[in-house]
Amino acid sequence: MKYILEFDIAAVILSLIAVYTFVTQKKITSEASVFFSVLLFTGFAGSLFGVISSLMINALPRTPSLAVIGTTLAYYMCNVTLPVSATAYIHVITTDRKSTLFQRILFLVPWSVGIVLIATTPLTKWVFFISSDGSYEHGPGLYMLYGLSALYMPLAILFLRRKKSALTPKKRLFLYIAMFIPVPAILVQRMFPHIPLECFAFSLGVLFTLLTIQNNRELTDPETGVFNRDAAVQFFAQQLRTQKPFRFILVYARELSRLQSFLPPHAYGTLSKSVTTWIENAMGKGIVTCKIDDGLYACITVQDDRDEQLLQAAHTIDERQNIPWEIEQNTVEIPFCIAVIRAPEECADTDAFLNTLDQFMEVPDRPEHGRLFYGQDFTGTLHTRQSDIAYELEKMLKNRQTTLYYQPVYSATGQRYTEVEVLLRVILPDASPGLQSEVLRIAAKMGIASELFDISLRQAARFYRDKNLDRYGINRMQIRIPDARCIEIDWPQKIMDATLKEGVPLSAFCFEITETTISRTAETLFMNMKLLSAQGASFALDDFGSGYTDFSRIFTAPFSVIKIDKEIIRGCWDSKIKMKIIAGLVSLFREQDVMLAAEGIEDEREYHYLKEAGFDMYQGFLFAHPAEEHKLQQVIESCRHP
Repeated sequence: MKYILEFDIAAVILSLIAVYTFVTQKKITSEASVFFSVLLFTGFAGSLFGVISSLMINALPRTPSLAVIGTTLAYYMCNVTLPVSATAYIHVITTDRKSTLFQRILFLVPWSVGIVLIATTPLTKWVFFISSDGSYEHGPGLYMLYGLSALYMPLAILFLRRKKSALTPKKRLFLYIAMFIPVPAILVQRMFPHIPLECFAFSLGVLFTLLTIQNNRELTDPETGVFNRDAAVQFFAQQLRTQKPFRFILVYARELSRLQSFLPPHAYGTLSKSVTTWIENAMGKGIVTCKIDDGLYACITVQDDRDEQLLQAAHTIDERQNIPWEIEQNTVEIPFCIAVIRAPEECADTDAFLNTLDQFMEVPDRPEHGRLFYGQDFTGTLHTRQSDIAYELEKMLKNRQTTLYYQPVYSATGQRYTEVEVLLRVILPDASPGLQSEVLRIAAKMGIASELFDISLRQAARFYRDKNLDRYGINRMQIRIPDARCIEIDWPQKIMDATLKEGVPLSAFCFEITETTISRTAETLFMNMKLLSAQGASFALDDFGSGYTDFSRIFTAPFSVIKIDKEIIRGCWDSKIKMKIIAGLVSLFREQDVMLAAEGIEDEREYHYLKEAGFDMYQGFLFAHPAEEHKLQQVIESCRHP
């Protein structure tokens, strides 16, 4: 039998391409890269010995028998090592925990049996032998080798299915493809023994894995050149496997992520790279900086005894808060939120790590926490909470009934409540409320924000009509229009149809628009706002000061109310900077004949200062908490006058 060598030669070429790519790219020194390098170089050696062995077998009986036996033994040993090294690699990238000694011994049993069978073949002729006439023959134990290797297939599948969160669905699919590439090649080779396809299939699978899973170029952020989110997960898992306590810090520059919408791409890129480089330099050696998202970084110790250095770096970043950044003749301030977390005590696995990343991007919306956080500030309940909120929203959608709360808005001129804001909430299984900000965010991700708005609008209109709220001096109801609805061209008609059907005039509504919506859909949005204004509706710019909207755009839109974000309001009576900002806003919007409303008022000193400054309306816990429908009348009648 003469072997066809073209596929073996192609296998060597594919292996060389994979080796060159792996060696030249930026690498993460981790268990995953170590096991992959074993897989890679074993595959290369196997394909090389495969070519040499096939050449020598084709030249029999002229080739010395010892040379044929030696190269063929090496070929089979490499081939029987590939399944075990591939399975070990999958195990490493799908778990944070080291296996026990017993588990490792048990794992290596099939491979060890195969190695023994191959090593003793010159004596037993179990796997192959050279007959008396000088031809190469397969022995009865060859199929046993395939059987031993096949034992690792279900184990690899078990690893992939055991912890799905460790890999994205796309990467899991790629691994399944790489695992099954050799299967048809082995079947074909059994049918046509003279066509050696195994090495070619293994080399193709390894190269495919390198380009899709172990491609370290996919582990770097193309804009800044530092490692990305996937790399951070690998570094974290690698440190966990050392079974030594360590710290990592998270840094979030929320304003940096917002600036992306307002700076030219090249200017934002320069600023992002400057901030990233500065954070990376502040960390120093032994601590790797990974860019998780725009403005969010994870800094993980990858060497022992770096805790002191890490804490000093966190202090350095905290001190950088008030120093402006210069970018193309512009000056911007970028405050940082910092979390210092101990692992595994406060973050035990990659699920907890990913959960902490998600939660940390939410905390800047909670100013009561300040700017420095610790592991105890994060819980493992965020994903459960989001799932619970999503479930409740699905029920609302199915039942066509939302849970609405109403918060009165106090008028300084009338010294009474003149409006109420409609707030969409959910009540979770633990009886805690899901507040409107997180509810709307999750509804937007689910793609149901517009439908929920339609239901809420009609429900609020019925409540206004049935309870005759105008009898209590409530002139308007404020309700947030989601971004998804504002993108639609015909949304004013839908609003007019809904209010007409409920028998409530448009003048009874003040529709809230966020700064983010304006920045994305300005021209179409303003046209539709003017259309509704002509029918009696009014508009409020919500959370003003939380973004970077151009003033010219605000003045172009028919806003009758500007609601100042609580971040600007909080502590204004004791902050010279906020005093100047507030004085400037009052002067500016007075000229435009626009009313100013203050959100989040919880302190009488804030109210009295803003009243003196010239604000028109106030909303916050100092006046009234959001109330359910059956309690709103009582809240309105017991209006509090600070």
